[in-house]
Amino acid sequence: METHKGMQFPAIYYFLVGLSFLFLFGCQDSSDLPASVTLPGSESTEVVDPAGSGFATVEGRLHVEGRTIKNEDGDVVVLKGVNIADPEHLNLKTWERPNVTALSVTKDAVENFYAKVIRLPIHPGNPSYPNEGWFGANGGQKYLDEHIRPLVNYLTALRIYTIIDLHYVEDWSGKMPQVAAFWNVVAPQFKDNPYVIYEIYNEPIYPDDWNRWKSEIAQPAVDLVRSHAPDNLIIVGGPLWSAHMAGALANPIVGKNIVYTAHIYSNQWPSQIEKNFGQAIEQLPFFITEWGFETGGTEGGSRSGYGVPFVEWMERHQFSWTAWCFDIRWGPRMFDGNWNLLEGDGGMGAYIRDLLLENHQNN
Repeated sequence: METHKGMQFPAIYYFLVGLSFLFLFGCQDSSDLPASVTLPGSESTEVVDPAGSGFATVEGRLHVEGRTIKNEDGDVVVLKGVNIADPEHLNLKTWERPNVTALSVTKDAVENFYAKVIRLPIHPGNPSYPNEGWFGANGGQKYLDEHIRPLVNYLTALRIYTIIDLHYVEDWSGKMPQVAAFWNVVAPQFKDNPYVIYEIYNEPIYPDDWNRWKSEIAQPAVDLVRSHAPDNLIIVGGPLWSAHMAGALANPIVGKNIVYTAHIYSNQWPSQIEKNFGQAIEQLPFFITEWGFETGGTEGGSRSGYGVPFVEWMERHQFSWTAWCFDIRWGPRMFDGNWNLLEGDGGMGAYIRDLLLENHQNN
């Protein structure tokens, strides 16, 4: 998290927080984990109330002012972190990623890579796999208690922000009942936790119509979340994989603490920015919740051709970001199949590591 004019803590603070957390939750042996995923700390899934525990204090409260995110002191805050894979996949589909869990991966991102925000993509599910996903047989409150709450508790204890993302990647028309069902459960759970941010719908695709999307899904979803959670930041995307956001300038979402998102990969950079985002990207608050590159991978791109100039562009705009993806399977990836960082001009793992380390050292 990059903070301008404040929100800096001495090293002893982080030591005492870590020591207290270790005392509270204990340690476990991590010898069964891959060498590049060194994850000290607890795998406890004890459910606690972060707000009641005193971890979530007013100092973590964020708000939107103009086109920036600010803290309680009025300082501009720029959060920098990563996406992990769906927490249920990490916890239960062990054949895909042996010897890790959602908590161990989250700890690695925070303790070894210094992420200041973690985005949790919560998959709604697929009828072909009825036992998986939020709307599957093991979804709802059970999913929240087993796969989301332990991560939020861990992150909040360290004053790291969590984005809970309803990770639809599909056409949005007619989806409001499912969107409402999800947020009616999730939004009240963390309404008093200033370290939790809600992202209403990951990537709506078609219809490619901002005004309809706003009136049929985005505004009703924001209103619903706000009815449960008066103050948490809410992130709103738009049509065509959250890439067509220009309409938000003339017809913005109504409400406080609204941040827009843009998912920008190398196939859009830089030629499609003006067309897709117009002046909205210059005048509205944005949080880039997905970006990344992997030469030969799902989104292509390279460090020199996309990564470096894109990061410089985000820095100039003071945009917060979460890179996609701190994973070995979901691309663009930071790691190969053995959790080794992807490096060089075509691999973003080492580049994201360096960016997060620099952010940590400067704040």
